[in-house]
Amino acid sequence: MRSNFRDHSANERTYLAWIRTSIGLMAFGFLLEKFTLFLDYLRLALNQPAATQEPATQEPATRLIGLAFLTLGAIMIGMAALRYRLYARQIDTPELEKTNFILLDTILGACLSGAGILLGLYLALRIAL
Repeated sequence: MRSNFRDHSANERTYLAWIRTSIGLMAFGFLLEKFTLFLDYLRLALNQPAATQEPATQEPATRLIGLAFLTLGAIMIGMAALRYRLYARQIDTPELEKTNFILLDTILGACLSGAGILLGLYLALRIAL
């Protein structure tokens, strides 16, 4: 059996959790990208008149927010892979290396919070109109 097997298994589980979260963010971004298209098809299927606002003014906001979630998910996958490899190497070494992931995690968290706030503002404005 491999030495430090439990530590390596925990590292792999953490890596897979990051990947799952990243895929979820990317799927949510894709959903936002295509949601206005779905609403247009639904409106046509129900023989409803077009929205009062031009679709061209509605789509860029959801597309930008969706693209933000897609991009953040892709960045998270890269960070997860980097973190996994670094920690896998550190598990078997006796000395502890200093990492700068705290700054990267803070920036990523701020970007995710910003994208969520933008989405909330967009939805609030859309409901109000």
